[in-house]
Amino acid sequence: MLSRRQLGLLFGGGAAVIIGGASFGVVAKSVQHARTEAATAFGSVRLLRAARLARLSADGSPSPLVGRVALARMSGQPVTAAGAGIGVAVPAAAAGHGGHGGAIPGLRWPQPENHTWGDVILVELEVTNTGTEHVPFSPGQLRLRPAAGGFSTSLQDADRDAGALVPGRPERLWVSFLAPETAGRFLVEFTDPLQDTTVDLHVPDLVTVLERS
Repeated sequence: MLSRRQLGLLFGGGAAVIIGGASFGVVAKSVQHARTEAATAFGSVRLLRAARLARLSADGSPSPLVGRVALARMSGQPVTAAGAGIGVAVPAAAAGHGGHGGAIPGLRWPQPENHTWGDVILVELEVTNTGTEHVPFSPGQLRLRPAAGGFSTSLQDADRDAGALVPGRPERLWVSFLAPETAGRFLVEFTDPLQDTTVDLHVPDLVTVLERS
């Protein structure tokens, strides 16, 4: 039986999930921290790469840098969106990241007027169901937290709803979170409701993706 908290995590995306007759087996409770991959009740979750983006364009409108558009630019693919070119992807370490507006010294993103955070952390990850039955998964099981400490935050967006993971087939997806500009490194908390455990995964080195007008 799943607890109310476990069901909330799985159904948080609003999509119905049928567990069926899946057999989840026994997974060791000793979880290794400070890494980018972890074992789960259904298989594994692995963080692949991450980017830091501006939430708003220079004119205050929502930035076209979202999801697959930003990931494509990170891979060097030519991309255009909403009439704007998507600028170069800059490794945060090479740019002298100080936690201010995405790694470029002196750069400050436009900040929302409602005083919410203006930085977006985009994470691409891979989840794998190594069993023989479909199992439930929700992006809502992931939360972002500054590595230096503080509260974790729920996701802003994802390219997947809550739903079953197909057995034996790795699935890639992206999730995004709003983040404070003063934080330079982050952890992703993954909560496995089937085990009722949480593990911290270190977000890979951030690449800053800039919008070119």
